[in-house]
Amino acid sequence: MNRMDRLLGIVIELQRKGSRREVDLADRFETSVRTIYRDMQALSESGVPIVGSPGQGYSLMDGYFLPPVHLTVEEAVSLLMGTEFVEQQFDPPYSTQAESSRHKIESVLPAVLSVEAQTEFYLSELTNLSMDQLCRKPGDNAWSLGQMMLHLMNSARFMQLRNVEACRDASNPAVRVDGAKNDRGEEVFRVGSIPPIQIQVPPSPQYTPAQPESKEEIRAGMQDMIVRMRSVAPTLDEIPAENTVEHPGFGYLNAKEWFQLIEMHYRHHRHQLGRLKEFLGV
Repeated sequence: MNRMDRLLGIVIELQRKGSRREVDLADRFETSVRTIYRDMQALSESGVPIVGSPGQGYSLMDGYFLPPVHLTVEEAVSLLMGTEFVEQQFDPPYSTQAESSRHKIESVLPAVLSVEAQTEFYLSELTNLSMDQLCRKPGDNAWSLGQMMLHLMNSARFMQLRNVEACRDASNPAVRVDGAKNDRGEEVFRVGSIPPIQIQVPPSPQYTPAQPESKEEIRAGMQDMIVRMRSVAPTLDEIPAENTVEHPGFGYLNAKEWFQLIEMHYRHHRHQLGRLKEFLGV
């Protein structure tokens, strides 16, 4: 990575994640802490309002943003699908460059727009699949593609968005003031994605989603989630950041983190989508 790409990447990283320590930035961009110090000085001298100091972490001054990329949902879907195709079908350096491009696109998309793009991506898969294919499982303890899609929207509806709402009121029994993420949660939010590992949970009535009854059930449920997210997004700044609710794997998350987790969860399950499509031979 050349220096100009790294400087742009640092600004995008700070814009997306907020405050970052120099050691985290050095790890993210595979360079030394000393180089990050020099990069911060260069950004400041070029007019980028960097706030912070060595050892304390760096952030962008409130209100500073790179010029926005005005993408429609359809344009975002096309770009994400295009980069994913190149990642899967081409060897390096094209596959690695496509992956880098996808990360940059995802990093500047607001969470709602990114979930809309992910939703359209998932729903596009319904067109060429029969209900038999949607409900076909690769093993007794595995999920079908239809179950995976129901899991995405049910998790957003009954876990992530519900906990966003819980964070509004510190007197809610589920809320802990100034709760902290565990090490795994810190890492997930540091990199902005859930690790691409396959997680298997024993089947249970409480966790295992039912098979979908129709394609319309999936389509309507996923589109309903977009409506809900659009409604909640403008109110996130009103929710006290110190109010947190526990996640079973990541520790205590605040409202904005629960909201961001919806997008990361949708993106994470695209790995499972790829495995299921390979199983179905499509």
